[in-house]
Amino acid sequence: MTMTLPTAINLHTTDHDVDARARGVNGTPSQNTKANGNLPLSTNASGHTNNTGTSQTGALDITHWEFLATGGYDVSSDTRVLIFTLQFNAPNRLQLSDTANNGFICQIGSGTGSPPTDYKRFRVLARDKLGGSSRANPIMIVIDLNDTSNEESGGTFDNTDVETYAQGSVRWDMVGTSTHFHFLQRAFVFTTTKASSDIPTFTATSDWDDLVDLLNGTSYATKISDEWAKREGNIYSIVCPIQFGDNSVETDFNDNGAIVFWPDSNTTGDPRVRVTSQAFRVYANLRNNAADTLTLSGQYDCGGTRPAWDFDLDFAATITLTGASFKKVGTFTMGSSVTGAATFDDCGVITINNNGADLDGSTFKNPDGNHLLRIPV
Repeated sequence: MTMTLPTAINLHTTDHDVDARARGVNGTPSQNTKANGNLPLSTNASGHTNNTGTSQTGALDITHWEFLATGGYDVSSDTRVLIFTLQFNAPNRLQLSDTANNGFICQIGSGTGSPPTDYKRFRVLARDKLGGSSRANPIMIVIDLNDTSNEESGGTFDNTDVETYAQGSVRWDMVGTSTHFHFLQRAFVFTTTKASSDIPTFTATSDWDDLVDLLNGTSYATKISDEWAKREGNIYSIVCPIQFGDNSVETDFNDNGAIVFWPDSNTTGDPRVRVTSQAFRVYANLRNNAADTLTLSGQYDCGGTRPAWDFDLDFAATITLTGASFKKVGTFTMGSSVTGAATFDDCGVITINNNGADLDGSTFKNPDGNHLLRIPV
């Protein structure tokens, strides 16, 4: 496998009262080790239930965990992205209330307290949004720790000391007596800085299939998720930052003409993704070696988030653009290692550094005045 993922911060395979990262509850939720059965489609998960009484607008039950064993993340300069997946036990056990009543939320807390009283709360699922349908497939939640589109807050959130993440729900009773029952799967936190050990990284001979294959696993025991990196034919949907190369081992990445897109943030019908423009950054981190290559001929659409791409390399490694297309990229920095023709559509400022990338034959589209080409002198 030539894709490396950071280690999950929590596998969620123990009872909440004994989980080393547990940080309190609101209400009367319960978490148990994963029950026998074929759901979720992974060995790493725990069962979670909302134990409030019969009501269509019941109490919000929230379970909280720590990001780190001690202290929290300082994301005042560079953000981090939390990704986890959950799966409902069966279609008739979704039992979510609606969005306005906090059907399903993700809460990010700062500072001390069990749970912290300084927090921001995101309404990510509900019976009237994606996730409240009658399907029991895995559902991803993607939260940028610096995102400010949260619907509620408490206290004074401190992004220099982000300590906890939480998921919670309000029940909406349906036929039967089963409580709202779902499985919370492993949680990842990705950094968005170049050369970090906590960013998904391609090395060796690789392509986009390597990320999808790693997440799908080879069996029930190795499956991570089939939700936050998907492949349909030659089309890939991604919800994480990416780095090509680790500046240590040989890297030969070729996208083979793939179509790759990242989602918008907080869309009307699907509020599960809450990210800033920093969250889905892309980096080239190749060695100063002619053996290291990065070849892009596909189409890349960054949605409305406009993350920065950094291909600012000026040495023997080769980055070749062979008819690639980039849409809604934020700032795009390139060095002399970059050659070839590409189409840049509704992008941010493109900076050609040092000895200069050779972009002869490229097309620069500027429909709304946001796109500029800058060559420092």
